[in-house]
Amino acid sequence: MSLTPLPDVLLQPLVEAALREDLGRGGDITTAAIVPSGVNSRAVFNARKEGVVAGLGLARIAFRAIDPDISFTVLKKDGDLVNTGDSLARVEGPAHGILSGERVALNFLCHLSGISTETHKLVEA
Repeated sequence: MSLTPLPDVLLQPLVEAALREDLGRGGDITTAAIVPSGVNSRAVFNARKEGVVAGLGLARIAFRAIDPDISFTVLKKDGDLVNTGDSLARVEGPAHGILSGERVALNFLCHLSGISTETHKLVEA
C-alpha cells in the first residue's frame, strides 16, 4: 500500500515541540561536554524486530531542525514491512547534531512504528 506523506509544514511543530522538551534551555549538555566540536559521524537506524515502519519523515525533520548539514537517507518507506535488523535510514554529518536529534527521532520512529505494527496485526487478523 502506498502512503501519501503529510507535508513537512504539518509535522514541523510536533518535532519542534519534542526537541524543545528534550533539549530544554541548556541544549544537549552531555554531547557538548564529551564530543569535540567539528567531529562528523554516521549512524544507521535498524529495525529491532519485524514490523511496519512509520515516522521516518518526523525523524528526518528532527535532524534537519537541529543541523541542516545532517543528511538523512531513507532506506525503507513508511508503511514498509521490515524484518529484524533491516536498515531503515542512515544519518551522516556533524556528531553534535546527530546526537542532539537522535532521541527525538528514535522516539517518533519507535512509537509510530509500534502503532503501525499493531494496527497491521489487527488488520491481518
